Amino acid sequence: MRVGVLGAKGKVGATMVQAVEAAEGLTFTAGVDAGDPLSLFTDSQTEVVIDFTHPDVVMDNLKSLIDSGIHAVVGTTGF
Repeated sequence: MRVGVLGAKGKVGATMVQAVEAAEGLTFTAGVDAGDPLSLFTDSQTEVVIDFTHPDVVMDNLKSLIDSGIHAVVGTTGF
């Protein structure tokens, strides 16, 4: 499965990147942070994104991912 991470430079997001890279059967495709285009996920044929961003942007992230046919897992606290 091709996996991307939103909030990849944060503490938990960076841990998720490491976990995906270490997991058999998963391929890390892209890490996106504030200011980066979400199109990095579609460009890299990402199948699922783990979102560890901020509660204020989660809904916009989800809409964009769903519109692009990408599944999402939200781990953002306070959401």
